[in-house]
Amino acid sequence: MNGDRRCGPRVSVVRTASALDGERPHATVSDRVRRYLSPEHRDAPGSGCPVAALAVDAARAGGGVSEVFAQGIERNIQRFAQLLADSAANAGDGVTPSPQDRARAIHMLATMVGGMVLARATAAAQPALSNELMQTLQTQLTNWLEDDTPSPSDR
Repeated sequence: MNGDRRCGPRVSVVRTASALDGERPHATVSDRVRRYLSPEHRDAPGSGCPVAALAVDAARAGGGVSEVFAQGIERNIQRFAQLLADSAANAGDGVTPSPQDRARAIHMLATMVGGMVLARATAAAQPALSNELMQTLQTQLTNWLEDDTPSPSDR
């Protein structure tokens, strides 16, 4: 699940999301969203986040495959929640994520992965729609992160 940096936070979760962007240690969470929901990531499913590429296959396989996949999703949710908590507190590791941080993390992960699945599914037939999907979600998520605009999970 976490072999590629595009999937979510990895080892150390800090305000600047350096764990998400190893080659860009001062990248913000918004930068991370923009990189994930980008044509470059869309067009490289073999080297990008396996969640967007394999979610349907994991569901079909069931059993052990589904369990391993679910564990990876749970880790990503926990890491995103920690990143959001640390970012809100202007701190490094150590702030305990709230239930609201967890809800926001689920919202972000589902929006990013679902958006990438739809963008990849529409890219060949309707590239403009694919780009619109990514751009719309980038804008909504980055506005929410940068402006503290409530997300649907906050309502």
